[in-house]
Amino acid sequence: MKFNLVLMGLLALSLNLSAAATTLKLSPDIDLMMVDGKKITGSLLKGADNLELGAGHV
Repeated sequence: MKFNLVLMGLLALSLNLSAAATTLKLSPDIDLMMVDGKKITGSLLKGADNLELGAGHV
């Protein structure tokens, strides 16, 4: 019983950690992108085909 509880806790933790960061695939026709309510500058996106986002802070 305790083993199942520990196993479920580890599974929940691993699922939570895997969603902490992501990589966005960018379309070439994006005009405006905002992350966390802040505008991403065009120079950052120019020539990029993806954008990697790290873990956020709450």
